[in-house]
Formats: sequence, structure tokens, C-alpha cells
Amino acid sequence: MSTFGNLLSYVLTSALDKRKDKIKAELQDKINSTDSDWVKIRNKGYISLLDNAGPFVTAEIDKLLKKGI
Repeated sequence: MSTFGNLLSYVLTSALDKRKDKIKAELQDKINSTDSDWVKIRNKGYISLLDNAGPFVTAEIDKLLKKGI
């Protein structure tokens, strides 16, 4: 892979990781602020998915958060 390709890969990975961290923080805040066991289980599941998620899964979870899941 070229130097440009390596740099581009690093930038994209870094941006995706930042986005995942932001979404995880939102999910964790909802876990901490609710008494609903269902919300806690669901959000913990989403956090687990995010650990290995690519851009598509990250975008789908982000959409759900914006809808107010």
C-alpha cells in the first residue's frame, strides 16, 4: 500500500473510532440515567456491536439514537 493509502486508512479509522466513542458515550449515559432494564440491556448490546462494527453498523446505531430509541 502506498504512503497516501496508509495515511488515508489511518484518517478514516481514526474518524470511525471517534464516532464510535461518541455513540458509546451516549448509550452509556442512557444506561446510567434509566431505570428500565430493557433500555440497559438493549444499549449494552449496541455497545457490544460497536466494538467490532464497521461504518455501516455505526451509522445505523447512530440513526437509531437520533430517532430517540
